[in-house]
Amino acid sequence: MITGPFNSKVNRILIIVCLFITGFIGLVAEMCWIKKGILIFGSTIYSMSVITSVFFLGLAIGNIVFGKRSVTITQPLLWYGLCELCVGLFIIISPLLFGIIEKVYIFLNSNLFGENRQFMHILIKIALVCVILLPPTVFMGASLPLLNKFFIRSFRSITPSIGLLYATNTFGGAAGVFFSGLLFIPFLGLTQTLIYAGGINIITVILIIFSLRQY
Repeated sequence: MITGPFNSKVNRILIIVCLFITGFIGLVAEMCWIKKGILIFGSTIYSMSVITSVFFLGLAIGNIVFGKRSVTITQPLLWYGLCELCVGLFIIISPLLFGIIEKVYIFLNSNLFGENRQFMHILIKIALVCVILLPPTVFMGASLPLLNKFFIRSFRSITPSIGLLYATNTFGGAAGVFFSGLLFIPFLGLTQTLIYAGGINIITVILIIFSLRQY
């Protein structure tokens, strides 16, 4: 049962749909970022490990930081919308950022000499991937703690609400992986897919903020 200003069934459905869409967009962006990273850093096991590790590191940081701060946040849905707005903007500009990172990587890599060249090569990859992926993934990681705060406060039972959030986010992410590999990337390409994905994320967030304008 929902109490408070968000007792409308329409609002609940809107929130769940938005969570599905943002989960969907997050994994579409991840697939594109992985492929962009491979084009720049190569398809070695080190490159794949660095990109994937930084992605999950950002999610973990966002979850921990906003998980602690969500206790004192009075408008968690509004904060969720703002975080996802930042995610959308980062997704849109990420092709440009990857272009800059590629030039920096080529420059630094061409000036590496000595016995520690391989080690420095990996450190450069880690640093550059962190610069481009940590900001959006931290904001992505903040989404579930903020929505958890809202649902825990609004539902009488905690377990169903948390399960619903994680299930919705998981299904959205799975759909994002499926459709990005099958349709979006092959037909639109990496850059166009990222631009459309970021735009959809921003539109979704605007709907959330618009629905909260009176609170």
